[in-house]
Amino acid sequence: IWRYSSLTSLSNKLDNLTSLITSNMSRYSKLDIIIKRIM
Repeated sequence: IWRYSSLTSLSNKLDNLTSLITSNMSRYSKLDIIIKRIM
């Protein structure tokens, strides 16, 4: 049971991390588009 709960908490942390990364990626992609327009 302990192992399972630790695994779920770990997966939750991973989910939070991936959502954070994807939100940052969308910001960076917008910046990338702007930079390409300027270039």
